[in-house]
Amino acid sequence: MYTFFDFLCYSAYKVYRNVKESGPEFGGAFAVSGLQGFNIYSLHMGYLLAFNKDNDEVKVEVWLSIFGVLMVANYIRYLYIPKFSIEAIKLRWDAKSLDYQKSSSFFQGLYVLVSILLFFTLVFTLVFR
Repeated sequence: MYTFFDFLCYSAYKVYRNVKESGPEFGGAFAVSGLQGFNIYSLHMGYLLAFNKDNDEVKVEVWLSIFGVLMVANYIRYLYIPKFSIEAIKLRWDAKSLDYQKSSSFFQGLYVLVSILLFFTLVFTLVFR
């Protein structure tokens, strides 16, 4: 599973780098953390909907703290641990076959799309129920 997120971070890094953003490494770690946070919060919202509970059980501060922990963990992982640096991930990515890279890129895009759509669908469902 980590390999998927490593390659997702590398893909986000390339996007940030290509649009001339400063700190593309941070952008990659931020993107991965944001999507992981969306997934965790989506699970929580799915639980609330499934059991018809109110959204007052967990405060915003808790979710911001969870996102903060994810951000710090991913930031340290991708910027300070040489084994998981962008350069190391690039070497692992380049060693994969073209077919693997294409299918991995497809699933990364699908993951991003589904994560964002699910998150906002659940948010609007909870807000307007």
